[in-house]
Amino acid sequence: MLTTAGHLEYARDPLQERRPVITVADPIIRFHNLITVPKRDLVETGGARQAWEESRSTFVSRILGPHFEQCCRDWLCRADRDIRGGASTVAATVVNDQAGHAKHEIDVVALDRQAGRARIGMLGEAKATLTRRGPADLDRLLHVKELLGARGHDVTATRLAVFSMEGFHPDLVSSARRRGDVLLVDLPVLFGADPPVVPG
Repeated sequence: MLTTAGHLEYARDPLQERRPVITVADPIIRFHNLITVPKRDLVETGGARQAWEESRSTFVSRILGPHFEQCCRDWLCRADRDIRGGASTVAATVVNDQAGHAKHEIDVVALDRQAGRARIGMLGEAKATLTRRGPADLDRLLHVKELLGARGHDVTATRLAVFSMEGFHPDLVSSARRRGDVLLVDLPVLFGADPPVVPG
């Protein structure tokens, strides 16, 4: 009932058969549970500034970050289907890198399942940081694309996307223009003030 009412979000990883991830949908409720309740005594005794300073990293990583990622996925669902390479499913996923002993969390993926494998239309990184996104984000997406290709998924026409709250480093912009398969999306694009620049 909570899911139907929109209070909880129930999401499955489209690339992996595993238990679904259930999260609280409303960021205000997450704020209340993660910051207001734990810091209530400090706030009520005049330490509001200290409470906020101690909670800032929690706010960015567990409230603002997830909400921005969901906004990016929602935007991609509403955008022209060609932008996401014609794929119908938009979600988040996790890609394991056994050789590198790492696990890559992908904030935005657009895909279609085809007989046990997937055609990946887009891989995206969405970061709610106060710094501009740079070439390292693109390098990470390229690495994940290679991992997915090595597992038999179709990445021949995969586009890469970097979503940012604070814009992009000039080196990333130059690389995106040179490659032709990279989409850069900032807040004006997400809010519809600027049209998206479709690669290639």
